Amino acid sequence: MGVVEIVSTTASDYINEKGIVLEDWQIAWLLYYSGKDNDWVFTALEEIANETGDIQLKEQISFLISSERKKLEVFKTNKGNAAFILLEQFSSDSMPTRQGCYFSYELAQKMAKRLQKQYSIEKVKLMNDEADPAYADFDGFVDDELGIAHFYKDGGLKDIASKEFPYKDWAEHHNGIMFYERYFDFKHPFKTGDILRCSYDDDNTICIIGRDPQMEKDSRGLDYSDSGIYVNRFDRETGIVWDSDTPENPYLFDFLDIPTNTGDLAEKVILEWSSILKGNGGSMQFIQDSCRYLKETYEEDHKKGYITGFQLREYRS
Repeated sequence: MGVVEIVSTTASDYINEKGIVLEDWQIAWLLYYSGKDNDWVFTALEEIANETGDIQLKEQISFLISSERKKLEVFKTNKGNAAFILLEQFSSDSMPTRQGCYFSYELAQKMAKRLQKQYSIEKVKLMNDEADPAYADFDGFVDDELGIAHFYKDGGLKDIASKEFPYKDWAEHHNGIMFYERYFDFKHPFKTGDILRCSYDDDNTICIIGRDPQMEKDSRGLDYSDSGIYVNRFDRETGIVWDSDTPENPYLFDFLDIPTNTGDLAEKVILEWSSILKGNGGSMQFIQDSCRYLKETYEEDHKKGYITGFQLREYRS
């Protein structure tokens, strides 16, 4: 696989410089969380399975791919009691917009080709014949969500959840946990306050590291939920920062250099917040509290000399 599983040039150079060698399960872990569509990921995982001497990893990859492919086939099936709702996702922090309702998965996909953004197809169960058909609102005919599949804007399947598929937990039938549930002790050059860009974000988003799981290692478990770095995203268009609740794969990030004399208001805010983070142990809450304090207590003339997230939102409105 080479270093294709490490998207970040920054992290790749760091690993090569330090002579770090990844184990087969770690490469599989990175492929699973690579942000690529399922077809690409499964093909890459099958290549790992064919080459590795780790028997359990072979079995886990086979189990994963078989389960996910069966899940998709069940999701596509309509026995006359379901409908497929096409939803378009215009931005990361907005509710998806319904773009149509169809009685076949294939037709929903055909219509999705006209969309310009990431989209989802939600499978819903229709109400039975005894229900009152006089509802003007479509939601009145919907009884329950059967599943939902999320897609990238090029049509690649991102992930799928299904209540119809009888998913069996690996741990119930085998010793150990799945390779993508294991704790990954990342070796990377990033630290709190660094300004980054993510390989699967568009150019309108700036990322900044808020805090590092390494700071909380005493309370850390041994599963993947404690792996990686906490990243906060700042949207140029909306002026909104949203915090990451789950550590992310640092091998998907690269350093982003912003000149100190930038005229971009969003970039000025990130530079200022980066400085605050590095001086206060990485607490994003400290930034939010500081902004609130400045908004409520500083005089107007003083606030104009200090850029905050609140000011940016007021500026854009």
